[in-house]
Parts: sequence; C-alpha cells; structure tokens
Amino acid sequence: MALHAYDAQGSTQANLSYSPISVDRKLGDSISPITRRKIKLNVSDYFQFIKQKFMELEEDDPNCSELIFSQVKSYYLQQKALNLPKHEVYSNIVDWLHKRSGSKAIEAAEIVASFFVQDCEVFE
Repeated sequence: MALHAYDAQGSTQANLSYSPISVDRKLGDSISPITRRKIKLNVSDYFQFIKQKFMELEEDDPNCSELIFSQVKSYYLQQKALNLPKHEVYSNIVDWLHKRSGSKAIEAAEIVASFFVQDCEVFE
C-alpha cells in the first residue's frame, strides 16, 4: 500500500515511544507552531506505518533502507552545514524527498520528512 493511499484515521493507533518533548527539543524555536504541530501529528499517525514499510523493503532488498537513511542523513548534514534556520532545512528536505520520490502529493514528502525527524536522521 502506498503512503498516499494509507488511511491513518481508519487504522488502530499504535502505542509509540514518541515523545512530543523530544520532538519539540529537536525542532527548537525556528519552526512555526503550525509546522511543529503538523510534524508531531504526522509522526503520531504515520510513524509505525513508515517504519513497517522500511522493514518490508529491507526484507526484499537488504541494505536498501540503510542506504535511504544515510542519503537522508547526508542531505540533512549538507543543509545543516549551510547554517540555515531549521524551518528552511525542513522545507528543503521536504522538497528534496518530494522530487526524489516522484510523488504527486507534497503531503507524502512532509510525512516522510516527519518520520526522519522522529527517527533522528534529521535534527538530532
């Protein structure tokens, strides 16, 4: 099932080890409250789904997930080295994911970027 077809509202909520405080700490003050809320909701609604998809991908193609994670981390580090504000880094990562994925829905890229924020590939 593709991310754009996944119904987070229709799924059962999984118990997450998600901590809004740690996400807030990662984001700092340079992320608007609206974007911060969107990231936290995306993590709450989609984190387990995306994690499962990466596990399935890993079963089908060993090391593929690790390569994706390292690409995201590398792109984040490039953005961080430019000393951009966090909201610009996040926006750039969303745009980068959107272009690389070929998805028509920018929201899917926002959801995946949120996953990587929670998973510490973006904003340690």
